[in-house]
Amino acid sequence: MKYQKIAIVILLAFTALILAGCTGAGGGVNNWPGMTVTGDVAYLADGASIYGIDLTNGTQKWVFPERQQSGGIIESLFNRGPNYGILFAPPAIDGEMMVIGNYTKELFGINITNSTEMWKFTDADDRYIGGALIASDYVFAPNADGNLYILKKNGQLVKTITTTGPLWSTPVLNGTVVYLSGLDHNLHAYDLKSLDQLWQTDLGGALVASPVLDADGNLLVGNISGLLSKVDGKTGKILDQTTLSGGIWSKPVINDGKVYIGVQSGDFYALDEKKLSQKPILINTSSSVIASPVLVPDGVVYVNEGGNVANLKTDLTENWHQKLTGQLYSDPVLVGDLILVPVKGGDVLLQSIKTNGALSWPFKPGK
Repeated sequence: MKYQKIAIVILLAFTALILAGCTGAGGGVNNWPGMTVTGDVAYLADGASIYGIDLTNGTQKWVFPERQQSGGIIESLFNRGPNYGILFAPPAIDGEMMVIGNYTKELFGINITNSTEMWKFTDADDRYIGGALIASDYVFAPNADGNLYILKKNGQLVKTITTTGPLWSTPVLNGTVVYLSGLDHNLHAYDLKSLDQLWQTDLGGALVASPVLDADGNLLVGNISGLLSKVDGKTGKILDQTTLSGGIWSKPVINDGKVYIGVQSGDFYALDEKKLSQKPILINTSSSVIASPVLVPDGVVYVNEGGNVANLKTDLTENWHQKLTGQLYSDPVLVGDLILVPVKGGDVLLQSIKTNGALSWPFKPGK
């Protein structure tokens, strides 16, 4: 099935059908905001713009591309500056440089300080859905065409690594090894110095989410069939697996011997880190959990498709709950005493919530 016949990411009810038939061609633009936080600024990519949001008060500090100045009111309505396409991937940031890809096969290096394009890479054949990884002297940019493009920081292509399926996740670095999940069912490992593949392991289903590392350097990653796997980070050997009640679209978080993760069925789990299948604690949140949870001082916070944000204790009993207008698919981020929650389809793009559950500032794009 061609991508253009389906809304790839939002139509979660058809996930298995979509992933079984995707070919890497064309497509719609439905997705959710990608967010990266650095210092006191949250960079949120949504639609045709990237917003820099001041975390002290929720005001718009930066936007890319900028609207060009014009001489009249009528002209200003239509002259919005360069078109950088649809941007949903979480931005990668290294000093003054931001790297982000769009839905029209382009990857950009952007100077945050002066809001100018530093370079543009156009060799890909499909969309950038996952974010890039900037590591050492390289930019690792996975694309839905199944290729991992490795560039110098100046945008010059160094190497193209071809996999057998689309790449929707953001690579993860552990020391000198880069890990990458693929829709080809494989978890891939690459050496940061040589850029050669170290190993790949078939995990039985399409991998949409990035892996997460535990304290021992092992990797936890789930597939869209609901299989959660623990994999040895050095060898790729599968150490443990358990099947959950729904597709896994996000990475888990690990804390104090527990693995917290939500699934597409709406269930939210607390699993034993040493033995994943051992007596999991489970609640149903009433709506698909697509985003990763976030650890807070008093437990863990999940968000779901129905607009719910909830803080749970370690036994998954609820501390507090907020209901937002819109769908919550993007990973929330904890910054100080604020939980940042990107919103799709609501009246705000980003809602901040204090760790005690009180609503703080909302962000709406400037006109």
